[in-house]
Amino acid sequence: MPPVLERPSMPPVLERSSTPPVLVLYEPGAAGKAALSAAERLAVERGTAMHVLVVLPLEREDVGCGRCRQSAALFNAELREVAVEWLAEAAGVLRDRRRLGGGPPVAFESARGSLDVEAIRVASREQAAEVVVPYRRRGPMRRLWPDWIDRLARAGPWVVRLGPRPRGRAWRAVDGA
Repeated sequence: MPPVLERPSMPPVLERSSTPPVLVLYEPGAAGKAALSAAERLAVERGTAMHVLVVLPLEREDVGCGRCRQSAALFNAELREVAVEWLAEAAGVLRDRRRLGGGPPVAFESARGSLDVEAIRVASREQAAEVVVPYRRRGPMRRLWPDWIDRLARAGPWVVRLGPRPRGRAWRAVDGA
């Protein structure tokens, strides 16, 4: 008998608040958790809701041979499952913090496509006041603030904040801190 895989339960989507929410782009790992924590602090300080967004790529299924289309369809199906798992992970992180005290109302959403386009679309729709993006390591010759963040910052009235650098031995070794 094949093993039964449990699908993580999705948290409910909350009603829209009267004040603009804080949008956080979540990704798994220490940087995503640090951005989630920073967004939660901002939402508590502002007295507003928080909107957690996961963006994953979308492969086109309308081009290529039959094998390519089938592979793209399978890849997209797997990424839908990954998005559910990432949102469940973010909900678990927030749930663990809420046991210690109250927190802001939170809405969860996954989107498929380009990171900057989807972040702009959701920030515009939700009328976000601030957008928190995860810290990303860069090589010595790369800019810390990538071009997609510049596009996000110029696209609307929101303030874009880079999440804090996560703490830990692996991060200190790479960043030289």
